[in-house]
Parts: sequence; C-alpha cells; structure tokens
Amino acid sequence: MSSEPKGNAALQYSWSKCRTEGIRNGAKHRVKALVDEVTARGWDVGRVLVIGPQHGFELEQFRDCGITEVVGIDMVPEFVTDCTELGFRCEHIPAERMTEVIEGKWNVYACHSLEHCYDVKAAVEQIVSVLDKWCYMAAPIELPGHKPPEKEDKAHLSRFRSRQSILDAMSPLVCVRQNSHKTSFVGLFTKPGG
Repeated sequence: MSSEPKGNAALQYSWSKCRTEGIRNGAKHRVKALVDEVTARGWDVGRVLVIGPQHGFELEQFRDCGITEVVGIDMVPEFVTDCTELGFRCEHIPAERMTEVIEGKWNVYACHSLEHCYDVKAAVEQIVSVLDKWCYMAAPIELPGHKPPEKEDKAHLSRFRSRQSILDAMSPLVCVRQNSHKTSFVGLFTKPGG
C-alpha cells in the first residue's frame, strides 16, 4: 500500500512540496548574493542573526556559505522547533524584545519579517542595539486600497504603504543599497558613519 497522497490531497502535497523547494531556492540565491555583496564591500559577514527564519532555510544557506555563527528568532513555535532540529539556536521571542535573549553584536538578516511585528519602531531599535555592521531587510509594499486575504489580516501586523515608509521605519540606519518595485522593497543598511 502506497503512502503517497491521492486526489486533491496529492495536488496539495505536490503544490506544498514545490512551494517549499521554491522558498528554499529563493533563500539560497538571496543569501549567496548578500554574502557576495557584503564581501565585495570589504565588510566581514561575521555573526548573523536571522529574524523570522521560519523552517531554517536561510540559516542553512548562511551555514553553507561558511558562516559558523548563525542564530534565529521567530514568533512561531513550530518554526523554532524546525530550526533547532536542524542544529541551530533559535529563540521564541518577538523582534521587539530580542535583546532579552540575544547578546553581543550581530549582522541582521530580516527578510519578510518586520511586517509581522506589532511595533516596527521597537523592532528597529532592537536591531540597532545589536547591529555590528550590516542589516539586510526585505518587505512587501501594500498598495493603497489593497486588502490582503482574510487569513493574512492577522499575520501582517505592520503595513508598509511605500518605499519611503520603509526607509522612514529604518531611519536610524543608513541605506547603502535598495531595490524597490511596485510591491516589494529590498535594502542593505548600515550604522551611520559605518
């Protein structure tokens, strides 16, 4: 007897598997490009704190790039479990309170995580307090009049309405590179004078 799902369950399983592989491949390319960019700037990749690592894909990719000190924080207990099962330290705490468990200086990777914060300003203050050299930040931009699907209403707690709203939120830091599109923003930030 086969354990493979049948019918609609098989379609759901197949879609889920493809989506997971797509997320893993996206993480691989993002992290590799980031490590290359940071190195090209003459910066040390150093220790990396991943905010919202979900299933641990980015943690794995940093490790695959030779980064030995990689930790995560996430608000979803299942994601924390996934990361620890991969051998990573991952703390169950919101970004707004990360300094309660994260000590020392870290470079920060926040890919599609700050929009899930209740208080982005507090999260950015926490990032600044632990920041060593660089912070990579990516977030969706919600267009005026856009209403996310009902199931996402609670997941996306903070709304970025424009590229400028993201730059304003990250204003304690200096943006050294940004790519923005109509519905997304990616930026590399550093400390003033950094």
